[in-house]
Amino acid sequence: MERDYFPISDTEKEELDKLGITYRWRDSCLPQKKEEKLCKMQHNLFWFYYCKEQISAWKNCEADREREIMKIQNFSLPPIEKRKLFN
Repeated sequence: MERDYFPISDTEKEELDKLGITYRWRDSCLPQKKEEKLCKMQHNLFWFYYCKEQISAWKNCEADREREIMKIQNFSLPPIEKRKLFN
């Protein structure tokens, strides 16, 4: 998607590396992921209790992004018979 490609400065790259956010997660939901990681670092032991809002915001963003990708006109899955489920 077009909005997934945006420039990241060198200082922001260093900050993302410190937070442990790899290139896999650097998409349009990066701000939510960044907030989630910062919250997890601040509340190290009980992050699952304190960071519920940040985690749900990131999951909602990812779900919306996936829905947009599925709406692309040329995107379609092959029929179930032709899908390789196992090697």
